[in-house]
Amino acid sequence: MSLKPRNSSKDDHSMLWWISILAIGISLSVYILMEKQAEIDITAERTRLLFPLIGITIAGLCFICGISKKWFSRR
Repeated sequence: MSLKPRNSSKDDHSMLWWISILAIGISLSVYILMEKQAEIDITAERTRLLFPLIGITIAGLCFICGISKKWFSRR
């Protein structure tokens, strides 16, 4: 049984899309799960508000890198 080389192109950015989906999902789930604790503790509330910011930042960077081919490619 011989191994075949994977056909990967330079323009395949599917991993960036998965990273952005995971970043949004994890940050929103942590935001929702910390709701009860944030009602009691003010520092937990500040930390809770930080998670969506981080998730949106990571997803935005992945989005920009994912569509950068369209901006910087030669036609």
